[in-house]
Amino acid sequence: MNPPDTPCALTPAWLVVFEPSGNRQRVRVDPLPFSIGRHRENHLVLADARISRNHARILSEGPHYVIEDLGSTNGLFVNGERVSRKSLRPYDGIEFGAPGSFRLVFETEDVQLPRLAARVAAAPGSSGELARLEAIVQLARALETAISTTDVLAALVDAALAVSRAERGFLLLGDGKLQVRVARNSRGEFLDSSELRVPLSRIEEALGAARGIVELSFDTQHSATTTAELRLASAVCLPLVRIRSLNETKREMIGALYLESRTGAADLAAGGRELLQALALEASTVIEIARLLEGERERRRLEEELRIARLIQQSLLSRDLPSSGWLRALGRSLPCYEVGGDYFDLRRISPESYAVILADVAGKGTSSALLAALLQGVFLVAWPAGLRPAQIAGSLNSFLLERTGGEKFATIFLGTICRDGRLEYVNAGHGGCLLVRRDGRLEQVEANCLPVGMLEEATYESRELRLAGGDKLIIYTDGLTEARNSEGEFFGERGIQAVARAAARGSISELADDLGAALEAHTCGAVQTDDVSFLILDYRAGED
Repeated sequence: MNPPDTPCALTPAWLVVFEPSGNRQRVRVDPLPFSIGRHRENHLVLADARISRNHARILSEGPHYVIEDLGSTNGLFVNGERVSRKSLRPYDGIEFGAPGSFRLVFETEDVQLPRLAARVAAAPGSSGELARLEAIVQLARALETAISTTDVLAALVDAALAVSRAERGFLLLGDGKLQVRVARNSRGEFLDSSELRVPLSRIEEALGAARGIVELSFDTQHSATTTAELRLASAVCLPLVRIRSLNETKREMIGALYLESRTGAADLAAGGRELLQALALEASTVIEIARLLEGERERRRLEEELRIARLIQQSLLSRDLPSSGWLRALGRSLPCYEVGGDYFDLRRISPESYAVILADVAGKGTSSALLAALLQGVFLVAWPAGLRPAQIAGSLNSFLLERTGGEKFATIFLGTICRDGRLEYVNAGHGGCLLVRRDGRLEQVEANCLPVGMLEEATYESRELRLAGGDKLIIYTDGLTEARNSEGEFFGERGIQAVARAAARGSISELADDLGAALEAHTCGAVQTDDVSFLILDYRAGED
């Protein structure tokens, strides 16, 4: 029996996991042995069918970590070489014989960013320069796998301070105009951005077309601030540039590293200068990676907000619409990429009547979806209280104005339908309502009031329609009429009317299917910017 692994004697280790989606995470290698594979009982589960259920494991051998293949189908690769068992070193890349799948990078605590930055400050002398160069190389590799943008930028400043022996460092970033992003001192402490006393305009002027380290001097007749006034012994600046290709001569400045000392001059001997220039080049690359990473994180944040908004919206759509009796209903909501605030509902408020509402909140995203949820709450409370459609519309108007200050409004169609075919309704700015008579005649139910939540002085009046047996009412959002094809042409009222006229004598399910098919044929898969929602009511006179 093998003796148990003793991770307490080892330097703590992590795996940086690069997912196929582009996301990354850091996972502690603990406990040992540390199993990796597709099976859910592994310590690190990699959801890819090409990765074996129990693919590999990491264990300890004395002070070292070792990875071994557990008989996987596609093999285990370290730094591109297929291995069955191999001792791991910091920043070794681990892959599983599946192109485009998960990739791991091995790290240990002694090469984490703060420690690496500190190691750059080696003792002077030729051996010290070599040690500092080695630390720069390891720092560069660590930066590429770092997860926290703040850690990355702080480590860059710390490394520059260590190489130059400067006392304070400022990382300046910006498109066109520089701003302090990170400020640190040589003790590894964060500083407030106000600690930078040198005018940013002076730094930008000094950099100009500079391609290397610039030693700043403020004792000129053109400078309103002198070195004596700033109490600086030395100040240097390194431009950080973006070069998009090796053959491109145009250099776009993305920022600068500004370093200063009050008690002694910066170490700009040949070795230190070259190390700083190497660090500046690495910093430019890493900052660009960090910028792309932040963009990816923002994209994921928006996608998560979109997912939440979609869940809210779908929860609002009634799932218990009547399919038999004197009133039957069918609703559809076809989502687009951008979630809106569509909401429809039909509630039986007495044995002889139903209440109906379809609302379209202006705008997109979670805020519109949440506002639609609030409208649902008002709707559910108002009808049992016996309020008329015009009174409910007035209450919704006051409700939205109170909570949004007029910044959000909604178009709504709401009404009550009685067994005798009488429909009392309010159409508050909602153009989408079509009455389909049994004989194929069509009547557009026009808006008679302003949208709710727009103006405090708006007034709301009810109107009345009489439905005959076999009549249908299609209530829809503007996402249906404004659905575009690849040529930018709207589906429009004509598209709806053509389908409605042809399906006037059919069932509501046939009408809904025909409407969906006509819409799909028109758009041909073109991306839409608004959800398409509609509710169809079918009045059956004389049925229970």
